[in-house]
Amino acid sequence: MNNPDYEEKWLIPFDVIESAISKDPDAIAFVINHYRNFIDCCSRRDYYDLHGGASSSIDSEIRDEIIINLISAIMKFRKYQ
Repeated sequence: MNNPDYEEKWLIPFDVIESAISKDPDAIAFVINHYRNFIDCCSRRDYYDLHGGASSSIDSEIRDEIIINLISAIMKFRKYQ
């Protein structure tokens, strides 16, 4: 994992972070989309039917709450000076 190209591929560009802090809606959408898979993974719930069979799906209320908290954290973030 010492390959800088590999690490940069998974990072959000600095200018996008600055724009998100400045409340640019496109940059905020980029950040949310960047973390979409992680958010979906954290929002997954197991459900059991009447016969004991298990299924798993994304709970949209939990997903929306995580996204709201992410946007709130972006809005509270102060710029580097």
